[in-house]
Amino acid sequence: GSCKVLTERFMLITEGISDKKDELEDQLKEVQEECEKEIRIKKDQLKRLETLLGEQQGNLALRTGEQNEAESGSHLKSMEFDTLSDEYQIRMEKCCTNLNDLKSEICALSKIRGELKEMQGQNVFITDCEVSDWRYESCSATCGGGTQLMKRTVLVHPVGGTECPPLEGTATCALEPCPVDCVVEEWSEWSTCSAECDSGTMTRQRGISVHPVNGGEECGPLDDTMSCHVQACNKDCVLGEWSDWTACSKACDWGHARRHRSIAEPSTGTGTCPWYWSWERVNFKSCNTWSCASMMPDPNEVVKCQEKVDIVVLLDGSGSLRSDGWKLSQHFTEIFIKSLEGGDELVKVALLLFSGPRTWAALQKCYSSDPSVEVDIEADCGVTRVREFTNDTAAVAEAVAGLEWPAATTATSIALAQAEQMLQHGREDAKSKVVVITDGWPMSQYATRLAANRLKSKAEILWVPVGANAPMHLIEELASLPKEDHIVKVNAFIDLAIPAKINDIMASACSKLDFSSE
Repeated sequence: GSCKVLTERFMLITEGISDKKDELEDQLKEVQEECEKEIRIKKDQLKRLETLLGEQQGNLALRTGEQNEAESGSHLKSMEFDTLSDEYQIRMEKCCTNLNDLKSEICALSKIRGELKEMQGQNVFITDCEVSDWRYESCSATCGGGTQLMKRTVLVHPVGGTECPPLEGTATCALEPCPVDCVVEEWSEWSTCSAECDSGTMTRQRGISVHPVNGGEECGPLDDTMSCHVQACNKDCVLGEWSDWTACSKACDWGHARRHRSIAEPSTGTGTCPWYWSWERVNFKSCNTWSCASMMPDPNEVVKCQEKVDIVVLLDGSGSLRSDGWKLSQHFTEIFIKSLEGGDELVKVALLLFSGPRTWAALQKCYSSDPSVEVDIEADCGVTRVREFTNDTAAVAEAVAGLEWPAATTATSIALAQAEQMLQHGREDAKSKVVVITDGWPMSQYATRLAANRLKSKAEILWVPVGANAPMHLIEELASLPKEDHIVKVNAFIDLAIPAKINDIMASACSKLDFSSE
């Protein structure tokens, strides 16, 4: 007996070291996955920025071409202005000279005319016709060349002098070119968004079909920007409304009703979302708080389960139980299963006996991560599927009585994984529960946590830890929630024979009980 216990302890130490190695490898994997996620995000951002850079470089080239063209046109216009300015100065100087010469000639001719009159013996005061300045009417056009009527009146009528010039005429006007308004092209398609979240921008451009000249209306904006993907990159999930309360989990001895909240909008980026069993998503309230004993006609009787439920019973047969502990566990399991009323619309039960590997070679095979390793779950790992699901609970109870004590180590994780497989043959419209009767530490805490978490997504796990050595802190992690409904602590193996304790366990395993005595 002591050799079996010692072997189990050494194997526990070995698996503890292996557990630490697996935990560190998982942590490393999580870090690597986080790094790879960040790399993917940065690569995506870089790709979008490169696309945006290409688009903006194209826009820059287009605008640079337009600028060069405008600067070239401005240079030509500047040269043309200088040439015309020089010509204007020359012509103005020539015009002034000609005007002054003509005025001098008129003055000289007037004097000669007067002298000629005197020589002819005519002593007449000669008066030339004098007219007003031209008065211009409105031009026929505002630009591009038009005509306008001009008129003037006689200020001094002629007396022997020159006749009056024409009093009406036409002149060209509005010779300056007409202004040409800017004409722009259609907008281009929007560019890709500069970011997938946290408010990026999209841009679009349009070119100029006709440039404005001669004071025409200037072009409107040639670039346009719009916000896009305004949602936050790192956004926490949004939870939906609370569901209705479920039925009470127990018929007596203080059960719990439950309500939950589903995810309405998933998290994005590095945003977080509360764990399914966190208080933000799951609430419990007490119900059926009366004691089961108060409902029993005979306190020495064991209640019957009459619920439609699939129950897998995992019976620990490890060496740490010792002979008396095994016999009491075996006896309890027989009574417990016998108290389940089987039927297609009632209970179906399956039974699994587990201990663990007996040798170092078997230990390495059972916990190997190499899929090519061939493992005999029963022979190597000490896990036996005694009965698959059946409604013949009496036959399963009878099979319990015939079990032999394996007295090996404690491969709890493998037993939980086997229970998960057995549940695949359960009923879709029935509840699923796994009842684990155990007294000690599992060989691999790490593997047991993983197996329990997987199993809890498919069934409720009820733990029945027996004795002072049961790992209560670990079991609290492994049990379904609320823990009060899924852990029934048994102080000593002898207590497994007490009807009141059996009824406590039955009340946690089954929510519909028959309290009538047979």
